[in-house]
Amino acid sequence: GILILMFFWDVQFGILFLFFMPALLLFMRQFMRKLTPIHRKSRKAHGILTASIRDTFDGIREIKIYGQEAQMFSQFDKWNQEYLDTVVQSSIIRAKWIPMMPYLLSLLSVFFLMIGGLLYINGEITLGLIVGVTTYFGLITRPLRELLPGIHGFNHSKAATERMLEIFNIERSIKDTPNACQLRNIKGKIDYVNVSFSYFEGTQILYNIDLKIKPGEMVAFVGPSGVGKTTLLSLITRFYEVDNGNILIDDIDIKDCTLKSLRQQIGTLMQNTFLFDGSIADNIRFGNPGATMDQLEKAAETAQIADFIHSLPKKYNSLIGERGIKLSGGQAQRLCLARVLVTDPKILILDEPTAEVDAITDSKLISAVRNLMKNKTTLVIAHRLWTIKNADRIVVMKDGRIVAIGSHNELINTRKFYQEFFASQFKDNTSKDEGEKI
Repeated sequence: GILILMFFWDVQFGILFLFFMPALLLFMRQFMRKLTPIHRKSRKAHGILTASIRDTFDGIREIKIYGQEAQMFSQFDKWNQEYLDTVVQSSIIRAKWIPMMPYLLSLLSVFFLMIGGLLYINGEITLGLIVGVTTYFGLITRPLRELLPGIHGFNHSKAATERMLEIFNIERSIKDTPNACQLRNIKGKIDYVNVSFSYFEGTQILYNIDLKIKPGEMVAFVGPSGVGKTTLLSLITRFYEVDNGNILIDDIDIKDCTLKSLRQQIGTLMQNTFLFDGSIADNIRFGNPGATMDQLEKAAETAQIADFIHSLPKKYNSLIGERGIKLSGGQAQRLCLARVLVTDPKILILDEPTAEVDAITDSKLISAVRNLMKNKTTLVIAHRLWTIKNADRIVVMKDGRIVAIGSHNELINTRKFYQEFFASQFKDNTSKDEGEKI
């Protein structure tokens, strides 16, 4: 509007203003070009520094145990210095460029006054027009003076947004198919049909796996480390896609089901538990946000952790700290059991949750896991004798292949590889586990 008014008052002033506007815009563009790469580098360095601090706090025990405090301080200093360097570079650019805008605008104001004075002397314009032009030019320059600091803030936010969008825009490799169905009311039958899988091209993990699992059956998977047991079970939840073959649940290919409905039918419990920073109730209810208090209490009772919860002053509202740091290992595992129970899945995938706990906790966890497995199809990576003896069938794996299937008694009498593996892996626990009521 001011530009139109200047043309209306005097065409010469309008043309002069239009002549200088591109120069101002070019100046601001150059400022952005210099600042944007520094802000991107700064946000990247800040992300690395933040991750380093988080890793230090998460691994504080390991750092102290291995005496690596000096190494971690050195690493922190390195990333902190890199971040500081980018902040200093940004500040230098701001210090050089931001004061230049008011300076240029002041020069333009003086130039307009000089031109206006000459035109007035020549009788081409009136004094009132000069006052009007300079007044309105001042109204235009006021926001322009504040523009560069605004550009700096915009670039800083833009760089941070770009860092987030890098993650948000990563395309999901596993998606629902266009006509994916809802998996509901399943019985728990599972079929692996000629399944092969590799994490990277040329490094095959599983070879032509064929396996049929009946509804309600408990199947234990045994074999040396690295033969693909965990990978085989992870394929059911579609955290990875098979390279060849198919996995069926109740004769429905899991690729034809929605991911959400598929995973709602499967409860997973691994050795390495993860708990959120919140209350006990929040963590148990995580898999089923609509669960009632009665359901939480029932799940906790079945998971053998209700007595511990009721011993706390705030009971289910007690905060457990980041990653459940206020709980012991056994308590954390039983709390995760309760979380699985609340979802009431028809299929259970267990990476032996009792492998790394003491005898007293172990007996409670075994009892809780037995309660959890009732009337459910259960796939267990076996580390303990009680799992072997309670399994309906045992799947023996070697080098990414199934080499034997049968009961413990059948395999121990007929398969030399199983005999040798059982002797090396389970004999040490025999005396301890024999005392349990299986």
